Amino acid sequence: MSEMNTTPDSGEPTVEISTVTPTIWWKRPRTAAIAAVGIFLVWGFLILAVGRDIPVGTRVGEINLSRLTLSEARIALKPLAEEFAQSEITLTAKKSTTTDIAQDFGIAVDIDQTLASVSEPTVNPFALLATLIGGRDLNVAITADASLNSAIAEVADSFDIPAQNATVTVESGAPRVVASKAGRIIDQAASLDKLMFAIAKDPFAGSYTVDLVVKKDIPIANNSDAQKLIDEVITPALSGDVTITTAAGAQPGTALYTPADIAEALRVRVVDGELVAQLDPRTVRNLTDPTFSGVETPVQNATWDVSSGTPVVVPAKPGYGVTDRGLAEAITSVWLKPEGERAATVDFGPLKPKFSTSAASKMGITELVASYRQTFPYAAYRSQNIGQAAEYINGTFLKPGDEFSMNRVIKERTYENGYTDGWIIAGGGIFRMEPGGGVSTATTAMFNAAWFAGMEFVEWRAHSVWIPDRYIPGREATVFWGALDMRFVNNHPTGIFITTEMTSTSMTVKFWGTKQWDKIDTIIGPKRNISQPRDIVSTDPDCNEQNGVFGFQITTYRTFYKGEVLVKEEPFNTSYRASPSVICQPEPKPSPTKTVKPTS
Repeated sequence: MSEMNTTPDSGEPTVEISTVTPTIWWKRPRTAAIAAVGIFLVWGFLILAVGRDIPVGTRVGEINLSRLTLSEARIALKPLAEEFAQSEITLTAKKSTTTDIAQDFGIAVDIDQTLASVSEPTVNPFALLATLIGGRDLNVAITADASLNSAIAEVADSFDIPAQNATVTVESGAPRVVASKAGRIIDQAASLDKLMFAIAKDPFAGSYTVDLVVKKDIPIANNSDAQKLIDEVITPALSGDVTITTAAGAQPGTALYTPADIAEALRVRVVDGELVAQLDPRTVRNLTDPTFSGVETPVQNATWDVSSGTPVVVPAKPGYGVTDRGLAEAITSVWLKPEGERAATVDFGPLKPKFSTSAASKMGITELVASYRQTFPYAAYRSQNIGQAAEYINGTFLKPGDEFSMNRVIKERTYENGYTDGWIIAGGGIFRMEPGGGVSTATTAMFNAAWFAGMEFVEWRAHSVWIPDRYIPGREATVFWGALDMRFVNNHPTGIFITTEMTSTSMTVKFWGTKQWDKIDTIIGPKRNISQPRDIVSTDPDCNEQNGVFGFQITTYRTFYKGEVLVKEEPFNTSYRASPSVICQPEPKPSPTKTVKPTS
């Protein structure tokens, strides 16, 4: 609106323009207040309506989780996890197959991880609006424990044919090449990834059959490497006698090693990727002339005599002579030389014990810490294999912090190491014969003695299948060369001296040292997630019938006491797979073909 005015000075009219500015709605106090109240009411409604809920449309497979709380969603997913646990899984590698349910393979649906991406209760208005609008399909989270690794390792054991490096053998004094062979092995890591991918791709399939990943195993040493070793080392080494004499000042002695002696002590090995020829020091010593060894005094390390029930230090004794390794090195120092130059001298001198009387006296070996007796049904192979393992273990000494490895101490289960064929649990819980069958009884005896001595376990694995009436569930252990070991650390501030005693039906292991606990005991939890054995009908000519054993999971607790007070407890979780019933049947003969005569 404008007005016309006349100024007194000029007498001419002027125009004044005034502008009316509109008020913005949120700057109008009353309107802004109403809007704020409205927004607050909508926000409050969203909080009350969906603030604790899972977004509408959120699903896991066919299970609708819309508007559920996280606690309700966990309950809703429990049947899915239980159903998945019964899914049948078959792992194959040509004719090597193992079949079991997911639960026994240690594969499970992780409900908490499946729901991990679902938002917790919120007051964020945008998140609340998203909840009201809609959710999404959630991926099922699948986890696996060590049982799956063991199952794949079992299949690999019956399938793998490791590469054979070229080597050299000496027959009738003539070295020859033993050709290398490529092998095949299961790529266990890749196979695990393949299986988990197949399950993640369709977690509701109900059954899975996965061909494990097989790769070629290439020899490290080939035929040309072996031939080169023959030409450059072994042929010269076997070209004549080697004479070893004592150095001046020592008692006179001479040892003669013929080419046949050298061939007997010869070992061809791959060292740092290279094929080399070495002499075994112990074999060299056994081949040494008695007159030479007769001027030596063997060295003795300190040890303990526990025959009275109280450990007594047996003093160390210094020796005089040359070490086995010194003899072997003396021979190899001249075995490439021509005839007339194949002689060497060795220095005789004091040989110090590696473990002195003083050191033994400071180790705190004063009493029996723990003892465990493991019984077993008599069988000739068990007595030999368990007894051989016990012999290797007997006299083992562990300083504080030392680690015990069952595989390292009892050596690879081969005929050369004193083992014979016995029953083992192979892939799929099926038993078969292999060298060393039964040494798991020795492993279980060691495990239990270490259990009650309070040792710290680094690696252990129960049998994949429970053996009723022999082992306490969850408190037993097995070993498998190259795949499974039983290892523990001496966590005491004092040393541990281990002795073994054998009968035809038992093995006793004793740990000597200083007790750190007044009592160590066991609490065995209930069996859970029980699975039933399946029946297998086999037409294999080497089939062996066996009864089925149910599978289950169990938690066993090791308890530590000072006086009567429980100080701590350690849980040990074990998953046993069901072992099938195997029924052996002859392969059906083909039906005879009926001949039809033509009619004229």
